[in-house]
Amino acid sequence: MRQLLWALVLVMLPAVVHAQLGVPNPNTSTSNPPFGTLPNPLNNPFPTQPWAQPGGAMGTVIREIGIPPQTVEVPMEVPQPGSLPNAIEMVTVTIPGYRIVETTTGYWVDPRYTLARGSNGAYYWQGVTGGFIPK
Repeated sequence: MRQLLWALVLVMLPAVVHAQLGVPNPNTSTSNPPFGTLPNPLNNPFPTQPWAQPGGAMGTVIREIGIPPQTVEVPMEVPQPGSLPNAIEMVTVTIPGYRIVETTTGYWVDPRYTLARGSNGAYYWQGVTGGFIPK
């Protein structure tokens, strides 16, 4: 019985595979009457998929540039215990790395943190928004 079942599977397998082959429909019109000359919005890929915008407004990726973290020694405000005022001391900090993606139409910079000099001469952490910078 088991050998008969295997023989039946081997005989039917090519028929199942052949039945799945598609045939193009020659009667399909190339125009989109409901939308005029505009493309059919239902045929567009989902916008967040990587193949959705191969060369859209931000272009095609050329390369990715990694900016490594940097360790620096800068004067920063250090909180003191109790009600004592903050003191400015030299502190060694590491500025986190980030990446820049170069495209055919510009650069995409990731958001990151950096150091900004305050009015009292000390440095403070400041967030830098990322975004697209056209060439």
